[in-house]
Amino acid sequence: MGRIYYVSWDAATSVTTALDIFEFAPADDKPIYIHELHIWQEGVSDVGDTQEELIGLSWRRKYTSSGSGGGTAVAIPSEPSDTAAGFSLECRNTTVANTGSPDVVFMDGFNVRVPYIWTPGERFRPFCSQAQTQFVWRMTAPNDAIILNAMAVVEELG
Repeated sequence: MGRIYYVSWDAATSVTTALDIFEFAPADDKPIYIHELHIWQEGVSDVGDTQEELIGLSWRRKYTSSGSGGGTAVAIPSEPSDTAAGFSLECRNTTVANTGSPDVVFMDGFNVRVPYIWTPGERFRPFCSQAQTQFVWRMTAPNDAIILNAMAVVEELG
């Protein structure tokens, strides 16, 4: 059993383009599993039947370079005495990772009117090691600006 970390955006962010919501780079000999993902609209940027839209989401691994234009996020250990996470983490990259031969591990859709909560079964949790380099949770571009927040629960082994 590994150490559990919570990662989230530091503030609601206006999103107008495709976005790498989170980008993880596992440390050497410390693979990661994703236990939960949450994304929700903040405020009332897209509330109402005429504003409703579905946004594509996907997990991709094997990018060989990082995206850019976003920010950093902090991995908070679930146990206060645990060590800092070994994986590197970015969030909200507006220039998405695009170098390498990525595998699309999982795809889904998010209705902006309802919070998206994804908790895969134990055998279906996405996995990534340093050998697969970058691990990205990506969303397609919305039709118009929406205010989003996001959170993930990550287990690091090793």
